[in-house]
Amino acid sequence: GPGALSLSNHLPGRTFPCLWLFCAKTTTSCPPPLLTPQQRPTPGFVVNRPMADQAPPDRTTVFLGISLEGKWIGNLLVALFRETPRTSDNFLALCTHRHGFGYRDSRIHRIEPGFVIQGGDFQRGNGFGGHSIYNNNGRFESENFLYSHDRRGIVSMVNIGPNTTGSHFAIDLDANPHFDQEFVAFGMVVGGWDVLDRLEHVPVDQEGRPLQEVRISNSGQHFAGP
Repeated sequence: GPGALSLSNHLPGRTFPCLWLFCAKTTTSCPPPLLTPQQRPTPGFVVNRPMADQAPPDRTTVFLGISLEGKWIGNLLVALFRETPRTSDNFLALCTHRHGFGYRDSRIHRIEPGFVIQGGDFQRGNGFGGHSIYNNNGRFESENFLYSHDRRGIVSMVNIGPNTTGSHFAIDLDANPHFDQEFVAFGMVVGGWDVLDRLEHVPVDQEGRPLQEVRISNSGQHFAGP
């Protein structure tokens, strides 16, 4: 209610230095905090990369064209899961700019080697903007948690709590099972592994912000050739 003070948290057991004063009764969520790893895979964990560069023929695939310091370095191909139709269609629409807005020319705003890459803020470029294609406030429900963050290349929507999915996405650089009941995994990288490897080695500051400009220079639906 009005006058209530709270500290922002996101992952269980993690409190972030973000103090909120509520001036009225509200369910509005705060901007998303940086993801923070709580657990790492045990030593010797082997990531099982998919061997094929193409998605199965019944999977919709999108591409994210990545540029580094203004120079295109290649495409990431992401196959979308059928079992998360609303989440997958949101990502597809943001890639294709179906509604006149989306990921083209947006920044990759955080890179944590061995953990995660974050992007999708097409408004501010720092993780505090962006929205989905649904609803007036740009947020929608956490659709389901059918898929696990069990390997490198899983793509999920980052949120700030239940039913606050927007446009921010994360690409796992390793298994992150602690995300399984937090973020909806809706796709996986199926091509452009060399681009993902290169992104992981972009220099960053202590907060994981890239020291070189990394952008999604183009995006859209990928159609495999004959």
